[in-house]
Amino acid sequence: MSDEKGKSLGRESGKPRAFTALPEHVATPRPGQPERNTIPIIQRSKIGNNCLSHNALRCHIELHLPKCPELTGADMAIFSVYVVNKAGGLIYQLDHYAPRSETEKTFSFPLDLVLKLHDERVVVAFGQRDSIRVGHAVLSINGIDVNGKYTADGKEVLEYLGNPTNYPVSIRFGRPRLSSNEKLMLASMFHSLFAIGSQLSPELGSSGIEMLETDTFKLHCFQTLTGIKFVVLADPRQAGIESLLRKIYEIYSDFALKNPFYSLEMPIRCELFDQNLKLALEVAEKAGPFGPGS
Repeated sequence: MSDEKGKSLGRESGKPRAFTALPEHVATPRPGQPERNTIPIIQRSKIGNNCLSHNALRCHIELHLPKCPELTGADMAIFSVYVVNKAGGLIYQLDHYAPRSETEKTFSFPLDLVLKLHDERVVVAFGQRDSIRVGHAVLSINGIDVNGKYTADGKEVLEYLGNPTNYPVSIRFGRPRLSSNEKLMLASMFHSLFAIGSQLSPELGSSGIEMLETDTFKLHCFQTLTGIKFVVLADPRQAGIESLLRKIYEIYSDFALKNPFYSLEMPIRCELFDQNLKLALEVAEKAGPFGPGS
């Protein structure tokens, strides 16, 4: 093969020439046209093991793809924060955001839902309508809040709703709120599950449960070297939870452990801890992950 022919194929006198990437061409949409997602593809022609630099082609495939909606702070939420000591006791709990799943309707007599008393709450035992589901609790009657089986003005709920003279009546149903005793019990149960997970792990020295995922929320857990567990319940789409857990640990160290009036393993009652924790949760919801020095 002659040198001239060899040069036309991208080599000189049998010496391979290094491949040089051509400048990328970015297609810009014309006015009025939708934006296009451009995928660059490099096509290389080879003769033997030598790459033809002058014949290397760079082309673009233009796809009219709908843009994925970006998540905003309104779409993401951190529901609650739990701090559990090394013995499994709940020493701090904060309900930051509770998704609204409440329904208020006006009913006539007889009530077309079967109500019963369960765990000191009046709940729906049978019948579903207008987003009211079995297990939902009575939260208010005619705008008056219900605490357990009594209204705020001292009336017994089942007795009041069984009297035809009280109708029509407006009743608000929703998911039952967790009591303080139930939160203590759930924290103790998670502490036990965490220990069981560590023992069931095939890897030695497993740290235990770090995340539990459901279709409506994710449970994230971070355990310190001293056995304190920080648990965050958040929307599955919420980003930056790992850095948030470490930020909460930092706040705990600064405003609880350094407080001369705080006793280890005891409930945290510190106003500065509350304020900085709520601020950290708001920042995490709006901005996602924490940056250095935040």
